[in-house]
Amino acid sequence: MSDLVLRNICYRYPKTRQMVLHEINATFREGTVTSIRGQSGAGKSTLLYLIAGIDHPVSGQLLWDNTPVTDLSAYRRNVVSIISQSYLLFPTRTVLENVCYPLHLKKHPHNEAAEEAKQLLQSVGIDKKLYDRLPEKLSGGEQQRVAIARCLATNSKIIAADEPTGNLDEENTQIIVKLLQRLAHKNKKTVIVVTHDPAVAQMADKQLQLAAGNLIDE
Repeated sequence: MSDLVLRNICYRYPKTRQMVLHEINATFREGTVTSIRGQSGAGKSTLLYLIAGIDHPVSGQLLWDNTPVTDLSAYRRNVVSIISQSYLLFPTRTVLENVCYPLHLKKHPHNEAAEEAKQLLQSVGIDKKLYDRLPEKLSGGEQQRVAIARCLATNSKIIAADEPTGNLDEENTQIIVKLLQRLAHKNKKTVIVVTHDPAVAQMADKQLQLAAGNLIDE
């Protein structure tokens, strides 16, 4: 079983002295959903960016599968994917092209990539009539599901979700929550969700609270 471990992670923003995160220690287990909640400005997204390898800590270690992460580029490419509340879909590419993109990066033949992308879109409940549409023609819930399908196309072991339901209504929030649970429990992904929504946090197998730079197990 591959786990993600944060060991004594400290962080401060560039050109400042005050630490935002103080010796964060946590273990995120394969096949589980972990939620991280906290007040606005508490550093939740900063912590998620460290988890995703977008930034690096001032001190401490990130370990994946019992091995320190030293090459952040390789880690981002092979291990972790991010889902954002703003979806981050390519606006000039169709739904199908968005999901094909990571498959093309992996040199999958065009026809094989298209078939795999269609299967992934079906798995998240996107109807085939939407495949040729641009993202702006989709609802927020549909765009988020496309983003999840593209995330699945990367075959990443860790899914780091930053307020993935922040722009969605209650019905679509429940759809996304169930998808994330399925990714963890059925597909054995390590899912980490930053959220301000208590209802979303409570769907997690493990709930953490970030306060005053410290991570507390709820």
